[in-house]
Amino acid sequence: MSTVTVRDCEFSYRLAGSGPDIVWGHGLSSSMAEEDDLGFVDWAQLDGNYRVLRYDARGHGESGSTSNLEGYSWENLARDQLALALGWTGDATHPLTTTARLQELMPHAELAIATTRAGMAAWTRRIGNFLARSLSDR
Repeated sequence: MSTVTVRDCEFSYRLAGSGPDIVWGHGLSSSMAEEDDLGFVDWAQLDGNYRVLRYDARGHGESGSTSNLEGYSWENLARDQLALALGWTGDATHPLTTTARLQELMPHAELAIATTRAGMAAWTRRIGNFLARSLSDR
């Protein structure tokens, strides 16, 4: 596992695979390790078709925390994810500089939040649908 400092917090992340980029954020109060233990996603299946950035959110798993509770608001957690997506190569001059460019590079991207066990279980279907759409674009 690697770390990177973004928005004054050290984040633990894993970057694996090759192909179009996917940024994956775990569920609220979860972590990469917990998702691995639950086995909802077989990450090895994605490695040959996608480059996947997974990370532990601020205050979760192996990532750092902040004493300012506002850092854990939905808005700030989303800002953390966007900052990681925009600069995940560790390069401050990463070419993803606008949301228009992000939409161009990830046309099927969508935000979905699971708040129940059933919602979490639905991720397998969501990922399958995303991959089917993405592969059909090739």
